Amino acid sequence: MKGYVEEYCDREYNDKLGNMMFEKIDLKDGPTVLFVGHVDECGFIITGVNPQGYMSFGQLGGWFDQVLPGSAS
Repeated sequence: MKGYVEEYCDREYNDKLGNMMFEKIDLKDGPTVLFVGHVDECGFIITGVNPQGYMSFGQLGGWFDQVLPGSAS
């Protein structure tokens, strides 16, 4: 992950649990966006964003579509 993201970030750090965090500082004209991932959960990749801000996504890895509605936090 670090190799893919670090060139786009101003700050990279880890916590005691091994989570990696990347920060882009001073984005004046853009929205604040958080992408969260976890190695043992369902994975998705964003394939597009429409003019209203809705994202379309594709599946990464295997998962049952029945669990997706119950996965929102």
